Amino acid sequence: MTIIVIASGKGGVGKTSIAVNMAIMMSRLMPMQRVVLLDADLGLANANLLMGIQPAYTTRNIEDGMTAEEIITERYGIGLIAGESGARQKTLESVRRMLRACMDVAADVMVIDTSPGISDAMTEIISAGDHVIVVSTPEITALTDSYQLLKYLIRSGKVEGELHLLMNKTGERDDGSSKAAAVTNLCRDYLGHKVDHLGSIRHSQAVEQAIMEQCPFAIADPGSNAAHDIGDICQTIIEKRGENHGQ
Repeated sequence: MTIIVIASGKGGVGKTSIAVNMAIMMSRLMPMQRVVLLDADLGLANANLLMGIQPAYTTRNIEDGMTAEEIITERYGIGLIAGESGARQKTLESVRRMLRACMDVAADVMVIDTSPGISDAMTEIISAGDHVIVVSTPEITALTDSYQLLKYLIRSGKVEGELHLLMNKTGERDDGSSKAAAVTNLCRDYLGHKVDHLGSIRHSQAVEQAIMEQCPFAIADPGSNAAHDIGDICQTIIEKRGENHGQ
């Protein structure tokens, strides 16, 4: 199973929307493979809302003895393991148990949405990723927090997967490449670690409309700039996945 972790240094950058739509687009590009989305945004899980789902079960039920497979809700061609919302703070051991249980599901690809920021629990989840995608926007605060998160992950020595930077909410004429390069160059020059700019997703009214309608933009408006851009990014990941499996 290939694990793709979506992380961010701060909230409000569109991380969960990207996780939801990436899982759907990966499923569409690989129709013979099962894609599962795990909402591991501890305590503030809301991927189900973006999919219009009121889940009967969440990761809380794993603590009660259910398997991760039993709590999956299927929609839009993917399986959702819904997270808890408004839950008490999790211990590191409970996070590890939840993660181990979710790794037992029958899936070819798992996309994991995480909480923003830095914590031991998030590092534990992020370290499970084959591909770790840090989402930023072009704003200086988001870029700074993205670098701080990448620096923390690199210096922790716990992340063995590939690190990527994804720029979200970029303009039509400026895809954020120069600002992404400023971050990735810092990682290379001062931290000695390669972080690639995976791609950019242009700002689109389709995203905001889809959120209001509780329907992923990849479904609601597949011809939008955002859907096109995330499709390109997913294709890049699929190609990287094929290269790694061929090694």
